[in-house]
Amino acid sequence: MQKLCTHCETLYTPKQNNRGSEQVYCSIKCRTSAAQQRMINKIKEDAIQETKQSFSGITQSNDNTRRENYTIEPNRNISDSSYFDIMEKNYEARNKISELELKNLYLTKEIEEFSMMSLKK
Repeated sequence: MQKLCTHCETLYTPKQNNRGSEQVYCSIKCRTSAAQQRMINKIKEDAIQETKQSFSGITQSNDNTRRENYTIEPNRNISDSSYFDIMEKNYEARNKISELELKNLYLTKEIEEFSMMSLKK
């Protein structure tokens, strides 16, 4: 009976082994690659959560100030599609900023890990 590898999605014949859980990957290389990918995804998710927490602290403290200082009155001369275009560009810019901040956080952590490793040697 052939199975589909969870990582590379190729067909393989599992080794006949009655002990342990079912074979999920076609080779040790695929199993290792999948584990590394899971680790990278976990680091990214942790960084995203940290960033969200730090942003929530910043936005909560600045929300009242923003509301008091900025009252936006819609300009009736601009069409609705222009508003949507502006909102879309604003959304894209915020996403890009978040992405760059996550990269910065990830690289900073990586540098700290390398410096800790070099200090241990």
